[in-house]
Amino acid sequence: MTKNAEKKPETFLLAAFAIEDRVDFKFVEHSYHGDSSPIEEVKEARSVIPSEKIRMRRRDQSDYFEQIYDFMRNQLIAFESLYRDQNSPNTIFDKLDQIVISMPGVIEDNRILIQLPLWNWETETSARWRKDGVLVPNFDFGQIICDIVEAVEAERPVKTNLETLISKIFVVNDATACAAVEYNFRQREKISNAPHSFVFIKAHTGINVGMVEDGYVFTKKAQPEMGHFYPNLHPKDNEIGYGGCCPFHGNCLEGMISLHSLNERTWPVEATAKTIEEWTALAYGVDRNKETALFKALIESKLGIDIAAHYIAQLVHPLMLSPSLPESIVIGGRYAREAVLQAVRDKISIMIGQYPQRSEYGTPKKLETFIEKAHVSDLKSIEIIGALEIARGLARRAREGDPPSQGEAHSDKAQGDNVVPFVRNRVNSA
Repeated sequence: MTKNAEKKPETFLLAAFAIEDRVDFKFVEHSYHGDSSPIEEVKEARSVIPSEKIRMRRRDQSDYFEQIYDFMRNQLIAFESLYRDQNSPNTIFDKLDQIVISMPGVIEDNRILIQLPLWNWETETSARWRKDGVLVPNFDFGQIICDIVEAVEAERPVKTNLETLISKIFVVNDATACAAVEYNFRQREKISNAPHSFVFIKAHTGINVGMVEDGYVFTKKAQPEMGHFYPNLHPKDNEIGYGGCCPFHGNCLEGMISLHSLNERTWPVEATAKTIEEWTALAYGVDRNKETALFKALIESKLGIDIAAHYIAQLVHPLMLSPSLPESIVIGGRYAREAVLQAVRDKISIMIGQYPQRSEYGTPKKLETFIEKAHVSDLKSIEIIGALEIARGLARRAREGDPPSQGEAHSDKAQGDNVVPFVRNRVNSA
């Protein structure tokens, strides 16, 4: 091949799940052309069957994980049926380059869910569930996917290499997936002065952060759970005696600013629900129109904005004082409204006072660009797009085994086990 010969694009088969109050599954065949590779097909990933809504039938929500398992099995069976090739020596799961799952909760080894913050005081804090009547202590996505694949192929002559498959399964926090989408959007759109390092705050049903450092999304070892520290309470909450809705801590940050907590201040769920079905509908927003209308009314009120800003600012402030000061703090999710962001900036100015007056945020104008709204905040299915973005980076690096390309700030060796690279997107200058 001559020096100027064009490199033939490589194709990756990527799959992703995004799980919260529903189970989404998408897959995409992505053609990688090098640094100028487009990623539009990641946004246009396909589904085999529509996403499935999780609807708790038991008041203690003990069937939550059973439904996730059933929905994942349905999706994988449909995926295998679509791609089945009797003449191929490899199964479709052998051909998959990467599977990434976006999931809130406490995750170990980027594979095993051990806790999930379900919004019910009666719920077990662990991810215990029953599979075929047997109690399982956690939700091991690697083992579960391999078990499903093994059962699907039980009567087939060609079997998937399960040892290889399990090594391709990777679980990330949902806020981390959002951070990946935000970063790639900024690079693809060539947004002026777009930072390569930022903290993404997902302020939505719950609250958590994802981190990007020099084009690398931090995912391994420490899955952040920054919504569970104890903030100073808003004067109104002290006045009415509101104790928060976190099933673990009560009035931690997430307990005070999650979507459920804002609703509860004027809508006491347990007191108004007469049946299990009505309680579930109120607590989990099955009636989306009613929930959305209520949230909109609250967050657009002067008091609602002040409550939201009061708590979000208490998460932003320590991030601004940390030794790993990001280039910006990006706020996404339902709370990412300009009125809320400006109120956060105003409260941060008071918190900082006269010290420290750093160049990054020392003036109101600089603070406006330092604390900014996410560009992808309203993007539908952002978590599964982010999971596919991370899958793309993992698959490319696994196949190539090369150091980062020119322009990427750190090598895998320099970053160690704390990061997973995903591809920076550049427009070919040629």
